[in-house]
Amino acid sequence: MAFTRTGRTAMAVAAAAALAAVAPAASQAHFTAPFKTAGSGSSISGIGSSLQADAQNLWTAGFASEFPGLSVTYSASSSSAGLSAFGAADGTRDATNRFAATDEPPTDGQLNRMDRGGATAREIPVASESIAVIVHFPDGCAIPADAAYPAGPITQTSQFVVSNAQLENAFAGDPSVATWGELLPSLTGTDANGNTCADLPIVRVARSDDAGTTFVFKRWLKTINHSRGWKTGAKQNLTWPNDSGATAVTRTPDTVANGDFAEAAIVSRTDGSIGYASLSTARDRGFDQQPGSLDNDIWIPIHDRGGNVVEPTSAPSSFTDGTPGANCAAPAYENVPTFSFDPTASSWRSVTAAKTSNGYPLCALTYDLAWNDSSVVYGDSTSEQAQQRTVKDYLGYVLGTDGQAALATSDYSPLPADILKLAKKGQKQVGWNKFF
Repeated sequence: MAFTRTGRTAMAVAAAAALAAVAPAASQAHFTAPFKTAGSGSSISGIGSSLQADAQNLWTAGFASEFPGLSVTYSASSSSAGLSAFGAADGTRDATNRFAATDEPPTDGQLNRMDRGGATAREIPVASESIAVIVHFPDGCAIPADAAYPAGPITQTSQFVVSNAQLENAFAGDPSVATWGELLPSLTGTDANGNTCADLPIVRVARSDDAGTTFVFKRWLKTINHSRGWKTGAKQNLTWPNDSGATAVTRTPDTVANGDFAEAAIVSRTDGSIGYASLSTARDRGFDQQPGSLDNDIWIPIHDRGGNVVEPTSAPSSFTDGTPGANCAAPAYENVPTFSFDPTASSWRSVTAAKTSNGYPLCALTYDLAWNDSSVVYGDSTSEQAQQRTVKDYLGYVLGTDGQAALATSDYSPLPADILKLAKKGQKQVGWNKFF
């Protein structure tokens, strides 16, 4: 039996009432010998979000150090690949991967397909990450002084700042902001090829796959201009306004592995282009807060709802000392599930920081999907129980002190305390042969 979001909540309420009348252990049926202790399972693999690639590298290495002999492997692809592995597309589950990662929480319809046969897929937040607006500024052109980053904690003249409305126009391919001169009216001079800088077209670059990064980015654009009709989800992540002729979107090729890295690579090699990527990927690909000696690859700040200029990085001087970390400690996430008994069995699709007035609005929670009880999905076998044990233990490491602290060493932020508490509740519910 499958459950909608409302059905899931009703089921959890009923389960909570039933559990009040029985022994506490009934809600989390114990793993049986020899899988009763952490680290007693077998190796597993996962697939999904490219945004999580660097974080998963940190976590899998740390987990292997804590539990020698156990390995967790992760294939970074896209959020849609992670959702599909859990049956979101047509109910068919991947027989290989036992956890999946996504930056776009499933829709109710996807949850119904994932939950067929009495299964429950949990959406467990694991990290917070910023999406950076990345730019390959036209080669040979200089950023106008009046568009340069304003004085603040640092004085930075190698980025430019424009309004969110102008950025939305540019990413929409709006005719009013089709050239670099229309985005930066005081732009003068000629590029490396003798072309007038102001006349150079703005080239939009986007993912060709159904990416969670695109979902987060377009949802932010929608808060800036709701009337544009920005569409997300159900393959609509792939649609962009004015996508034809001179304003056609340049996309990552279908013939190569997709992901944020592929998009960042295209922006890096395309003169006068704009795009978006996770901060971790952007830095990996050579983007920074100022042009380097060999390229004009930068990320640019945006404005929060309070009108403050905000960077994707946690350290404002990141461009000089390379301090890692996403600027996602302060933003307020809206619409976080509040049902205390079973928050990770509720839908997280409406959770967003896009309207924050206190921090970087392009911060996104990213999630790992795990089966509440994989015996319902793959059968009651010794080998399956061994893998489910490791799923539980791996998520325990990811959400533990070491796993969350590791995020600060790369370009992520640990989960906010209130969301981490909910995530840990979900991890504790991952079990074997459960009542619920």
